[in-house]
Amino acid sequence: MSILIIALLHAVPVVLVGAKTENRFALNVITGIMCLFAVLLGSPIYSIIDLLVIGVTYKFIVPMIHKAHMRTFGVFNKKLKGNWSKKDNNT
Repeated sequence: MSILIIALLHAVPVVLVGAKTENRFALNVITGIMCLFAVLLGSPIYSIIDLLVIGVTYKFIVPMIHKAHMRTFGVFNKKLKGNWSKKDNNT
């Protein structure tokens, strides 16, 4: 049980950076750092579990960041499309 808790603790920074910054580069950097911590500081026997939990967490966070960017830029694109269509109708 404690092995899983330690593995989840390795994934907490990945979740926090993904949720707070919504920046893919920052997420990649923190994921790499946490993978290094898991391999270098942990027991070699449990490194696979740590890396698996970090990887699964990363896989769940990336689509959330993508949806957040689509939400932001989707509204912007709709405004632009509306303006362009008005220009086309007036000419």
